Amino acid sequence: MALFPGRVRRRDVLIAIILLVIFWLLTPLWQYSPKPHGIVRRTRLDYRPQQEFWRYLHTLFKKNDPGITLPERPGPAALIEYNDTHEIPRPELLQIPQTAVDKIRDAHKGFVNDIKVDNAQWSLPYKPNTRGIVTAASGVSFPILLVSLRMIRRTHTTLPMEVFMMLEEEYEPDICEGVLPSLNATCVIISDILGAKGMKDIQRAQLKSLAILFSSFEDILWLDSDCFPLRDPEYIFQSEVYQSTGLITWPDFWAMTTSPLYYEISSQHPLPLKERPSTEAAELLLSKKKHSLTLMLVSYYNYYGPSHYYPLLSQGAPGGGDKETFLAAASALGEPFYAITERARRLGHPTMNGDLVGSATVHYDPIRDHEPITHEKLQPKNEKATTLPRALFIHTYYPKLESATIFDPFNVQPTRNPDGKWSRAWTKPEETIYNVGFDTEIHFWEEVKWVACNLENKFLSWKNKWGVCERVTHYWNSVFEGIQSSTAN
Repeated sequence: MALFPGRVRRRDVLIAIILLVIFWLLTPLWQYSPKPHGIVRRTRLDYRPQQEFWRYLHTLFKKNDPGITLPERPGPAALIEYNDTHEIPRPELLQIPQTAVDKIRDAHKGFVNDIKVDNAQWSLPYKPNTRGIVTAASGVSFPILLVSLRMIRRTHTTLPMEVFMMLEEEYEPDICEGVLPSLNATCVIISDILGAKGMKDIQRAQLKSLAILFSSFEDILWLDSDCFPLRDPEYIFQSEVYQSTGLITWPDFWAMTTSPLYYEISSQHPLPLKERPSTEAAELLLSKKKHSLTLMLVSYYNYYGPSHYYPLLSQGAPGGGDKETFLAAASALGEPFYAITERARRLGHPTMNGDLVGSATVHYDPIRDHEPITHEKLQPKNEKATTLPRALFIHTYYPKLESATIFDPFNVQPTRNPDGKWSRAWTKPEETIYNVGFDTEIHFWEEVKWVACNLENKFLSWKNKWGVCERVTHYWNSVFEGIQSSTAN
């Protein structure tokens, strides 16, 4: 029988307690911090410079409030195709009392004066001498973004990307933490910067201007989530046209139907409608260093966009919203920019009667547009040579080529011929197809298939979807299997 068994037991218990305390002290605390169900713990970046800047900017917004919301447009929207050869009167579809126009003009003048006078009191938050791509995504646009991002990486560009979203609830941990970092992309949540109070006045249409405003990059290539380049775009940042202006935009198909009242409000002379088309803001380049004032005014236009400046700048035209605010702000401040003159072109497929149903837009090289070269140097020497400049961006605008829904029978389907059989989405016009590169659509669908089959269970918007990989693979096998594609352009 052991001597003093009670003492031995007490000693063993004491030793065990001491060992547990030591183990607890040496073990990382996070192992003993279980995650509440449904809450994602993510690394929160230091946004103090952006938060401080937002408080300053928000104060200026409120100080220069343009007043009551504009009345509803009484008639139809402005819908005018751009024509650079025939001038027509600028439409005026808004009925705004002169007292309201005067108040908006005074507020506009006050804001511009404040940012010019107080420019020693503020500086845009960004890291000097940095370049990157900025975009926005949430929900169903995350799968679309992943396809575009993989197309971007096919160009071998190493430009980092920042992906902005509005709210914490839109954060997708599997994508933001497991997929995007491998593609040199980072997620940023605007509500982390603006806070709950600041988000009360923000709508999704304003996200683009906020993303550019709060991006950490000095030089920014903005791309919509459904837009991608055909070659490494970094050379544009080094070009003379970008270095001299710091702002490059691409054209839309429509006339710039800005209300004459906006020009009165911003103290400018109205431009003739044939001067330049409206802006297609699926892609744009902007230097925050050169265009700090422009970006401040852009932010003001977007903050009061739904209530004032969106109707003033577009009068309900297609895509009206933030897209016109960039050149409008630069023009109002007299700052330089370059608006691409080469017209956008549609890619699509024919209807039964041979008309074109566009599902993507092609935009062109700004250097070739700004500094035209001879026909002989520009064109390949074969019978298919085209007179178009070099294609640079594709914007897949209609319908959004989202893998989980594109084949649904109630959707517009650019993936079928008029007879109902599977086909390529981009078959017309031939000149544009040749200019873009025949293999581009093959590469695109390779990435659609990769995303569908490798990330099928990752996206929150696909939680209740079924057979995404199967359906995309069936389409791929029906249309592209056996076609030998070359490397990306």
